[in-house]
Amino acid sequence: MEKKTTILDEETKQHIQEMSKTMAEKMAEEAPPDPLHPKELLKKQLQLEMQTKITEFFERFVVGVKELVLNLIKLSEKEPELYSDKIVEQMDKLGEGLENLGENPQEMRSPREVCGLTNETMHAFNRAVADLYENKQYEKSSAVYSFLSFLDPDEPAYWLGYGNSEYFLKRYENALRAYDSAAIMDPDDPHCHLYSAHCYNELNHVDLALEEVDKAIEIIKKDPSLKEWQEPAEQLKLYLGDLAKKH
Repeated sequence: MEKKTTILDEETKQHIQEMSKTMAEKMAEEAPPDPLHPKELLKKQLQLEMQTKITEFFERFVVGVKELVLNLIKLSEKEPELYSDKIVEQMDKLGEGLENLGENPQEMRSPREVCGLTNETMHAFNRAVADLYENKQYEKSSAVYSFLSFLDPDEPAYWLGYGNSEYFLKRYENALRAYDSAAIMDPDDPHCHLYSAHCYNELNHVDLALEEVDKAIEIIKKDPSLKEWQEPAEQLKLYLGDLAKKH
């Protein structure tokens, strides 16, 4: 069996190990007494779980940044403003900003704000990830959207982009979690519910798919500007209703 390698450097791996140890100790101390799971054993189990999850996050983070930069450089051949000196300078300072975020975890600012990323820079990021998505490079767009949703978690478009990329990669559970986040950020947008319905349908949960369509239709009926979406939503409901009858 081929051994899985990590793309992270030794310093980052050591940092992850320390983070997971601290988190595991806190979680173990807060856990109710359980004679079948002594505190020390629970700490080791939790540390291993946290280390795996944090490592996966950091690896995806690194991939997202890499694909973002590579596509910015490619697009800048025709659109130089997408990789201007100012944007390059901001990206160089990105790591420093994220370190500051780690030093002040209670700070009520998004990573984008902490890193001081301007609208110009975010526009370039959006242009790069949209190009990947439109060219059906969903693995890459998923990684970049995941990174952007970390930078600016209050922006529903990033969660939708991440969810749609995961949908086309047939990773429906991941897509559903992303759509849930989008719905929290923008409860007046019916699209996340319509997309969730398609995911549930693919997972053979037609009842849950119908619930999501009903949520979308309720939102659409309240907003005249969304009228064009009512017919597609109603058609999807009829289609899912017919499926439900066959089950």
